[in-house]
Amino acid sequence: MRNKKNFNNLFDSICMTLLFFVCLAFYLVIIWFGVINSKKGTSSIALLIISTIVFCFMITTTLILIIKCCYEYWILLDDSIISKKLFSKRRVIKLAEIEKVEKKIIPALVLGIYKSEAYIIYSNANKIVILTDERKKHSKLDDKLAKFINDN
Repeated sequence: MRNKKNFNNLFDSICMTLLFFVCLAFYLVIIWFGVINSKKGTSSIALLIISTIVFCFMITTTLILIIKCCYEYWILLDDSIISKKLFSKRRVIKLAEIEKVEKKIIPALVLGIYKSEAYIIYSNANKIVILTDERKKHSKLDDKLAKFINDN
């Protein structure tokens, strides 16, 4: 458990990445066969406009979700908890600096459910969210945070 990366929603992050590449591939195929190599009688301008509107919206949305919500991990050390997201700085909270911990259900990017139980760890400068999974038990994390928990 210690010094091991534990990902929040790794499966969902991989699914979002695959969805991004599928949307991108469909858009490129439509552009290639419908606009660049179009047959007579097809309206390539209309196809370009419609496919650009639809697929650029989907590609942009999935890319934003990947950057903002996916591939977040946390590490429990002997004296601190570290959290890191894509394209953001590491957040470190020393166990001695924890002000409070809430264990509650929050909205999260979980395919099909959109809610997950989580520990929300507060210090004076940082906040770390650790999604808990019913299949995985984090007994060391539970033990470290037990004295700070406020159930809401």
